[in-house]
Amino acid sequence: MKLVFTPLLLLLLLLLSTNIKAQTFNITEEGDTVNITDGNNLKQGEWFILGKDIKKAGWKRDQLVETGVYKDNKKNGKWTEYYENGKIKSEITYVNDEPNGYAKLYYDTGTPSEEGIWQNYHWVGNYRAFYENGNLRNYFHMNRQGKRTQGQIYFYEDGSERMEGEWNDGQENGTVTEYYDNGDKKSERVFNEGGKINETKCKTYQKTAKKKKKDSTPIMMKF
Repeated sequence: MKLVFTPLLLLLLLLLSTNIKAQTFNITEEGDTVNITDGNNLKQGEWFILGKDIKKAGWKRDQLVETGVYKDNKKNGKWTEYYENGKIKSEITYVNDEPNGYAKLYYDTGTPSEEGIWQNYHWVGNYRAFYENGNLRNYFHMNRQGKRTQGQIYFYEDGSERMEGEWNDGQENGTVTEYYDNGDKKSERVFNEGGKINETKCKTYQKTAKKKKKDSTPIMMKF
């Protein structure tokens, strides 16, 4: 059968040919297509950013720096960044190129340092920070403006409780209790609405020689 090249068919072939030539991509050892740039020079799909792409001293050319998904040249979904030693540095959720959603940060040893929900350039909702040994450093709850509210808890590096209390709009509210490292109560500070301390109701306590009790119960949180 003889193929007739009508003006419309020729136009479609020309557009298809131009679009194919404009696309660039890489293929991994597993055969996956990554690092795609479309006909409009916009990054699409899964990307692997390597040392040769950032041109920064200390990074090897083929070393993985960052990976995630682009949509129309903007980061979307979870992006994972790495330290030079290969350990994960951060896992951050993006929406239209802005951090927006669950995020988790790490020490260069690989243990978590912070986690929570990041929106509008601050933490919101439940937030946890950790010591480098993996124990919880503090547990906060943030309002929509990124200010601490509701129950707040601080811990010593060995995991025992250091301080607890209620906050409202970033200020202490009610009784804030502090503990010695052996578990003894150290002080009770009472705050009026607005974060002003009420000296007449505050108390301090002496430390005893008793051995502390370590509470190993993890704080469960939903993100």
